[in-house]
Amino acid sequence: MKKFLLTCMLALTAGAYAQVGPPSAVNPNANNGYGFAQSSGTYTSLSASRTIWQSGSALSTDGISSLVTIPSFKYNGKTYNSVFISNNGFITFGTTPSLATTTVGLSADSSAPNTIEGAIAGFSANLVNANTTTSEIAYETIGSKFVVQFTDLKLSGGSANQLLNFQIQLDSSNNSIAIVYGTCASGSANATGQIGLKGAEASDINNRVGTDWTSTAVGTAATSNVTLGTTGGTTIPASGLTFTYSPGTWIAAPTTYATIPFTENFSAWANGNSTLDLPNASYWRTWPSRGDNSWRQSDISLSGFTSASGWNSVGGTATVASPATEPTARFHSYNCLYVSGYMDLYVNLSGSSGDRLLTFNYINPTGSDVLQIQLSTDGGSTFTNIGSPLGVQTAWATKDFVLPSTSSTAILRFLATGDNGSDDIYVDNVNITINTTPPACTTITAPLNNTTGVVIAPTITWASSVGTSSYKINLGTIPGGTDILNSFNVGNVLTYTIPTATPLLYGKLYYVTILPTNANGTATGCTEFSFTTKNLNCPSVTAPASAATGVSTIPTFTWGAVTDATGYKLTIGTTAGSNNVLNAFDLGNVTTYTLPTPLAIGTKYFYTINAYNSYNSSLSCTERNFTTAGCATVSAPAAAATGVSVTPTFTWTAAAGVTGYKLTIGTTVGGNNILNAFDVGNVTTYTLPTSLALGTKYYYTLNSYDASNTTAGCTERNFTTITACPTVSAPASAATGVSVTPTFTWATNANATGYKITIGTTSGGNDVLNAFDVGNVLTYTLPTPLNNGIKYFYTISGYNATSTSLGCSERNFTTVVTCFTPTALVITGSSITTSGATTTWTAPSTVPSNGYEVYYSASSTAPTFTTPLNATNSVTSTTASASISGLLSSTVYYVWVRSVCTGPDRSSWTSVVSFATLCQPPTLLSTTGATVCPNTSATLSATADAGAIINWYNGMSGGASVGTGTSFTTPALSTTTTYYADASYVNNSTGQARATYATVSATDALDYGLVFDATRAFRLNSVKVFLERNATTNLVVNLTNSTGTVLQTITIPAANLPTGGTTTTPVSYTIVLGWDINVGTGYRLMANSGPYMIRESSLGGFPYSLGAAGNITSGYISGTSASYYYFYSWDLTTVCTSSPRQSIVATVDSAGCPSLATGEVIANKNNIKAYPNPFADVLTISDVSNMKSISVVDISGKLVKTFDKPESTLHLGGLNSGMYLVVLNMKDGSKQTIKAIKK
Repeated sequence: MKKFLLTCMLALTAGAYAQVGPPSAVNPNANNGYGFAQSSGTYTSLSASRTIWQSGSALSTDGISSLVTIPSFKYNGKTYNSVFISNNGFITFGTTPSLATTTVGLSADSSAPNTIEGAIAGFSANLVNANTTTSEIAYETIGSKFVVQFTDLKLSGGSANQLLNFQIQLDSSNNSIAIVYGTCASGSANATGQIGLKGAEASDINNRVGTDWTSTAVGTAATSNVTLGTTGGTTIPASGLTFTYSPGTWIAAPTTYATIPFTENFSAWANGNSTLDLPNASYWRTWPSRGDNSWRQSDISLSGFTSASGWNSVGGTATVASPATEPTARFHSYNCLYVSGYMDLYVNLSGSSGDRLLTFNYINPTGSDVLQIQLSTDGGSTFTNIGSPLGVQTAWATKDFVLPSTSSTAILRFLATGDNGSDDIYVDNVNITINTTPPACTTITAPLNNTTGVVIAPTITWASSVGTSSYKINLGTIPGGTDILNSFNVGNVLTYTIPTATPLLYGKLYYVTILPTNANGTATGCTEFSFTTKNLNCPSVTAPASAATGVSTIPTFTWGAVTDATGYKLTIGTTAGSNNVLNAFDLGNVTTYTLPTPLAIGTKYFYTINAYNSYNSSLSCTERNFTTAGCATVSAPAAAATGVSVTPTFTWTAAAGVTGYKLTIGTTVGGNNILNAFDVGNVTTYTLPTSLALGTKYYYTLNSYDASNTTAGCTERNFTTITACPTVSAPASAATGVSVTPTFTWATNANATGYKITIGTTSGGNDVLNAFDVGNVLTYTLPTPLNNGIKYFYTISGYNATSTSLGCSERNFTTVVTCFTPTALVITGSSITTSGATTTWTAPSTVPSNGYEVYYSASSTAPTFTTPLNATNSVTSTTASASISGLLSSTVYYVWVRSVCTGPDRSSWTSVVSFATLCQPPTLLSTTGATVCPNTSATLSATADAGAIINWYNGMSGGASVGTGTSFTTPALSTTTTYYADASYVNNSTGQARATYATVSATDALDYGLVFDATRAFRLNSVKVFLERNATTNLVVNLTNSTGTVLQTITIPAANLPTGGTTTTPVSYTIVLGWDINVGTGYRLMANSGPYMIRESSLGGFPYSLGAAGNITSGYISGTSASYYYFYSWDLTTVCTSSPRQSIVATVDSAGCPSLATGEVIANKNNIKAYPNPFADVLTISDVSNMKSISVVDISGKLVKTFDKPESTLHLGGLNSGMYLVVLNMKDGSKQTIKAIKK
């Protein structure tokens, strides 16, 4: 952001120009900026007479002082009498302060309107008070020095022992600046701040950088800073350390003024306060001399932090084209925002009579940057704007201004303000001449000739006419007329707006002429334009709303006042565009009107309201419509009502303006066969005197009328009359012990010609009787017995020829109980198999005559009386036990039993019991033993069902596990040894119970947890918890039995738990357990103590499945709970093993075994070897050159393989595992034998 704005009137000292940078390590500055010197002295605090601006805790909030008056001080070529102080370690020059939140006073330009012209920083950073007693910012004038003192500050967030003390001193005797440091102290962390000077732009900076305060260096960028270190010594400034900045040599104002006629083509720029900063040194001065807001020649090629121009870049170029020629003057608005810079021409405007005409070429392709021409005739003390600012000019054009002065010491200023946009402002070929002729006519650009609908305070614009010092306007209501404006001089502008206080009239034709003028005369014969103002605005109508219904017959019309209207007219008709009720009726100057005469009821009307005054009326105002009230709001009978009385009462709300109502009733839509527009009078309720038919739908309409009109189109509604329900006396509602052949009785019902009974075993059911017609009787006994001990639901309805009573009350009764429920239902634990179990119970005191029905299901949903029973879900028994078979393995089943008495009579079902079938283990399909010679190993093998793991043991039960897999190789055996094998399925289940949480809520662990049942033995490998905050205590997890006895425990130190969890984003942690859990109920997994972890309060939804291993049945907190505590994503392993183990024998037999070790050669004359030994499929003979044939014999002496043509490689893959004798038949008739073992 670029920030700097000059007002149109500037108070300056003429001839004062300079630059701030680039940074310098010495004094004087080789580039004519401020020079730098470092020294050591004494830090002297301000006196008791100092003015304290802020102190204590007030310094903890960013702040900027109001203007503080100082002795006259010249900075960067301008003289100032005031400064602003920032509590972030810097001061600024200019008429407005920086933003209070600015902490980097050198590198950050503030945004408009907070623009600055310069800044000095002693340590610019986000500073706050180090304490509330001695921290302060104060100022005082001591001799020629104005001193701002920053006492006991520190960096925001810095440690309490960090300390900064420094002064910014402005010496008006030589316009030098000193930054003097007092006692400073290190903190626990580094602090960085900006130190040095700044012009209006961050591109003109003279700053310091470094970490050693005894040898800081010149800055290398606008953001360079100095570090306040942590170790004292040279990492902090010593008390009395002084940085002094002295201004460069400022070029004086010209003493010779340019004469007219004058021409400047900007072809030869000269050095002033900087390099090539002046169009020429004789008559021109510029400010600033350096920075992005400085003027330079257009073909500048050098830029950067240390460049002579101080431009950040040379971007923003525009094409130099005729009438301009390269180089031109160029203002760098591309890189500055709100900041201004100017070129001043010192010119003698005296001479012969005539206007002083300034012309120059100008381009500014885009943006909001502007060029303002100003003139001073008092030596530069004040400047006055000449004409309007110049903005966007997409192509080169010649601009002209008449200078209203003949001063011999005039200063002509080209003041440009940047926009940090896409391109720069260019100026070329400045000319000042004396003009002695009147200007030419201009062209009006708005309103265009013959334009209509023009606003009554229009803006009139026109093109510039060269040599014009001002423009006059003639405006009248007739051709050539001046009755509105007569040669009215609007100044040297190109636009004029008719004041809103004296607007033109609506709908009137006006004539306008623009007359350019100067000291030599006024243009003549200029073209007159005409335009017509717009008509009066239409009023904004608020009532009646458009398309409103139910409007009063004496409606009130309301609208908003229209500016300049002196009255309003109302038109009303009964068709669109008509006026048969009112025709442009003059209401006067009001905004509300109520019709004095009622309109017709239930009628649509169309209306328009227009505004008028003495000259004009609004046109094409919107026509609206409304419908008057008439149709009453009917409340009873409600639309589509049922069960309505046969002598219904009709009620409604009165409609305004109505004198009576007419009722129409029929048995069909639109029908009137009951009542035809029957006049009920001016009432709001009416009861039919004659009964309607029972159970019949009727259609009715209520219309309103007055003396001249009856409404039409009122809403037709319908209702259905009731057929009365009989009053039932038996069986009483909710009666118990009712006979299985009950008698139903009821009272007679008027209009009923018969009755129907519905009976079911569920509410609303009809599975026993469905609307059974019992005839026109008042009592009925069921001929077929119901079941004992069953609740039945029944309804009795009356009917006649046209309807049946609706909505009659449903009652219920329970038949007498003769069949009683068994008790003490249990599952015999030892009976549970992979496919079934045996259940037992205690017979009721009255043993049922037909035994029992046992219902079982993998669902916990209890059976009802009517639940179908079949061979897949039930068994029967005549004793107090039953065997259930055909079940799935590893499945939880639920069991109920009931008594079976005579016929359909059944008891209620018992409470449920459950069990889990055993797993179905794999089968060990085959085993193969082995016979070996003494002191050799045997390889045993076995096969099992697919997917099974074979386990090898050294005992029939218990014993050690010696291996897994389809084969097992024993150690070397000296005696026959028996090994044992079984097969098992291993199932690893992850993500059991709840995989993760659904709602976020946390609590710390105080012996809270979950209750679960294990229907199978399993190993609990791990669970997952979610931590809501960092742990401060260890996490202790216990496994207990149903009485709370701790079976397993684990402690995770707090330091091992993850950190960074929050309420909304907790972190997960997996607790590795590896606990073996046997079949049982009521186990508890508890967090005995620990950090805040996620739990789901009042979650419910139990049980949560652990797969084939069991279920989580509840939460636990001093008892069972509906909340789910802590443990998610259970990882467990179940094992299903065949039983019993099968034996596999490794037989040790020396028969046929030579007394040689394996691999030895009998009669080893040639030292022939066989390898590898033992072998898998191939046995290699080291030398076959002297062999005739090779024979292979098993341990029993049987010949199993012969090689008549010996080869060194013997392929023996087809042999079974075991020991073999390889007989080598030599050519000399001898034999050699080698023992070899096939794996």
